[in-house]
Amino acid sequence: MNPRTLPMRVLEAVRTHGLWSPGQRVLLAVSGGVDSIAMMHLLHRTAGAHGGELSVASVDHGLRPEAASEVQAVGQQATELGLPFHPLSLSLDSGPNLAERARDARRAALVSVGTDCIATGHHRDDQAETVLLHLLRGAGAQGLRGMSWWRGDWVRPLLGVPRSEIEAWARAEGLPWVEDPSNPGSLRGRLREIMPALDALHGGASASLGRAARLLAREDDLITQLAELA
Repeated sequence: MNPRTLPMRVLEAVRTHGLWSPGQRVLLAVSGGVDSIAMMHLLHRTAGAHGGELSVASVDHGLRPEAASEVQAVGQQATELGLPFHPLSLSLDSGPNLAERARDARRAALVSVGTDCIATGHHRDDQAETVLLHLLRGAGAQGLRGMSWWRGDWVRPLLGVPRSEIEAWARAEGLPWVEDPSNPGSLRGRLREIMPALDALHGGASASLGRAARLLAREDDLITQLAELA
């Protein structure tokens, strides 16, 4: 698809999936990577149409020296857009289950800001990786449905968009971002490395995995409804 149509398609996703209503407070979780930076600018550009009261938060986990300057850079962009900014600092120790501990601490810090919903920059490629990760762990339909457009207070307005398109739009707009510092040796990082090989075997592998997740989500919801009726 044409990246120039991305703002309108993101707006349509917000409306179609009922991610929030006009007047609700929407906290944007922005790490400084291309996905969340693009999300911030896309939702700011379409704010008059979706009606969310936007603010921005960025988290320094206390694990990398450069993280503080990355949070500062996010704050500068948010300020230039006229959006309230919340810099959040954590003090995590390295050790076992670091990724899980960082995720839980980050989520708690974001929730503590106080808002109606929290938007993250997860996209279609993240969805494909999640489905593959759950498949390797032997998950059933509930796990293979992957991430939802919304769950509780968490919303994902870019979930249907491939990363390549997000990056193309960000480049066209001249947006600055930092590359994802996540460990390439992690399981998710290694899955990311094999996605091009899967695309070579079957064109559009990430799109197919995303479609499978949507179908499984519908089937899982139907089974749940039938079980409740029974």
